[in-house]
This record gives sequence, C-alpha cells and structure tokens, in this order.
Amino acid sequence: MHSLDEGIVERRQSPRVRVRAVAALTIDGRRIAARLEDASQGGALLRLEEEVQTGAGLHSVSIAFGRDPEEAISAPISVVHAARRFMRFHWQGPLPPEDWIKLRQLMERELGVLTVVQGRLPMLVWPSLPSRPR
Repeated sequence: MHSLDEGIVERRQSPRVRVRAVAALTIDGRRIAARLEDASQGGALLRLEEEVQTGAGLHSVSIAFGRDPEEAISAPISVVHAARRFMRFHWQGPLPPEDWIKLRQLMERELGVLTVVQGRLPMLVWPSLPSRPR
C-alpha cells in the first residue's frame, strides 16, 4: 500500500484494481504528466511527475488508451486526497459507457483475460519428450 492510504477511512463501493497507464492531470488548463496506478468504478490513484497544489478550480484527467490521443479516457474529477506526488480522486460523474469499457479493458490487461469454457475441455497435448538412450 502507498503511504497515501494511511489514515484514510475506506468507503469504497467497488474494488480497486492495479492499472499501469500513461495519464495526464489538468488543473485550470495546466497539464501535468502522470501515471495511473490503480482504478475503480468510483475513481483512481495517480502518480504525478511533479508535486502540485490542489485547490479550487477545474480538475480533469486523461488516460491514454492506445496510440490515438482521440481514444483517451477523459473526465472531470474531484480530488479526494493529495500527498507528495500521489493524488486520489473520484470521477465527478459516472464515466460514459465507452470510457468505462476502455477502463475495464485496461484493468483486464493487468489481471489477464478470463476465458469461460462451456462443455468439455479439449485434451491437452504435451510435446513429445525424447526418449533416453538405454
């Protein structure tokens, strides 16, 4: 756990999933490079490239999804807690369905994709092992 979490009372509605993605925080038009550390349906944790002073103003986050900047997840946020170069935030409103799907895909990349198999499992074939000379 990060030191940011110490002393914070958990009020989490959904599980936090570790996600590593390039991100940017925008405060009143100023863009700060960041990395997404974890995310949940309600918000996320950023590791910022520099310390910032949070206060009143417009805050938003952009999370890279693929190579096309137009595909990024972008949403207004409310800062919950900021310490050193970490910032925990809530989405100001529910993410649009297309952005939520992208965020879920980023989470699945970290967890590995689950495959549901219905019916009989195919037989596993092991590579033949060379026989030992006698």
